[in-house]
Amino acid sequence: MRSYATCLWLLYSTCGMSQSWCAPGASWHHEYAYTSWGDVGFVGTHCAGDVPFADSLCQELVVTEHIYSYQTNTVSTSQPYSFYTTTSGALVHVWTGSEFDTLFHFAAVPGDHWRLPIDLPSVDARITVLDTGHVILDGESIRYQAVDVNYEDIVSVNDTIFERIGPLEMFLNIPISYQFLIDGGHGGLRCYADEEIDLTRVEGPCEIALGIAPLNRNEDVAIWPNPTADWATFSCTCTGDAHLRVTDAQGRVVTHLPIAAERGQIVWDTRQVPAGVYTVELYNAHRRLDTQRMVVQPTP
Repeated sequence: MRSYATCLWLLYSTCGMSQSWCAPGASWHHEYAYTSWGDVGFVGTHCAGDVPFADSLCQELVVTEHIYSYQTNTVSTSQPYSFYTTTSGALVHVWTGSEFDTLFHFAAVPGDHWRLPIDLPSVDARITVLDTGHVILDGESIRYQAVDVNYEDIVSVNDTIFERIGPLEMFLNIPISYQFLIDGGHGGLRCYADEEIDLTRVEGPCEIALGIAPLNRNEDVAIWPNPTADWATFSCTCTGDAHLRVTDAQGRVVTHLPIAAERGQIVWDTRQVPAGVYTVELYNAHRRLDTQRMVVQPTP
């Protein structure tokens, strides 16, 4: 199985290069956690190809939810349902129920923003691009966007959006990501695969073992500044001794950092690693508690 790094390819398709969105055989596994209902599991999504929809040629993405209920101690699988996207150059639009609205803008630059595709005009929620860059993976230059997701001028989540793959912490159909629902919902990417790519961001199977405890999002890690070029401070609201594991875009472990609960933070010199996107995971002795993305910029 190829690592995270081997999974990101050049995306604008010319001269036989890879398709930039909904590639043949594309499939995603995301977190599923409606915490107040006692439900956990995973969300499987696959690209079913081009279909006519709403007077447009669209990409159909078919979603199936695999759910374990703590309340009833049962496992269930939902009926598949679909959402639809269209592409135009670097833009990906999604059908909101009444119109097509911007989902991703892969060519956006720092300062650009777009409204979340929510069919509620009174809701002020948007994605703002903070930084863009390229990572060299297997000899290919891949663009990424470090973004903030703002709801009513409050930053609710930081994320990184890659071409072809989409966001790492939000669900593909962003309005139903867990960040925008009180009780939880569809969350971060576990795995992505297509005919050329095999990406795994989790230890163990992409199909999360049903019946394990959901992530406790009161025990999470904060990173600042992010992006950074020299030093990064990590802090957590840990209830016991924990450690951070930092991996690079190829899935290689860069460092382990102990982070004792009584101190709650640690400073790390990022100048010792190349520029790029890194994964910071918070663990205690039993399980992973949180995952964040950190962008390291070239040293001035």
